Amino acid sequence: MSEIERVRAGSDEVLLGELLAGARLRDAAESAQMSYSTARRRMDEQAFVDRLTAARAELRSAIVRRLDAAVGRALARLETLVDEGETETVQLQASRTLLQHGPSIASSVELRERLEAIETELGLDPRTGWRSGGKATAA
Repeated sequence: MSEIERVRAGSDEVLLGELLAGARLRDAAESAQMSYSTARRRMDEQAFVDRLTAARAELRSAIVRRLDAAVGRALARLETLVDEGETETVQLQASRTLLQHGPSIASSVELRERLEAIETELGLDPRTGWRSGGKATAA
């Protein structure tokens, strides 16, 4: 790999990282020490866009896994508080929280499961919405 290719690869990594962190393209280009027009050209390169899309999908997937784990712990804690809360007020508040948020959480889980089943039936990767083989869908 030539020096120019190494520099470009490093700049591209910085650009990707900044975009993943939510930076605007102009700001991400500045952080990557490249011109805005160069960053625009990268966004026109399918390989770069594919890397960005895959990285965003993996980031979303990691966030969902963390949320799933946290919701499970929170639910277990609320169940404990309902049954063993130090005061009746604590037990009542935990009960209210479960009654207020439980149905919407259950609906979200059911909707996600149904969507994953549809994506599987259509041969899509649930993380990216792509058909197997890496092609983006029209949706």
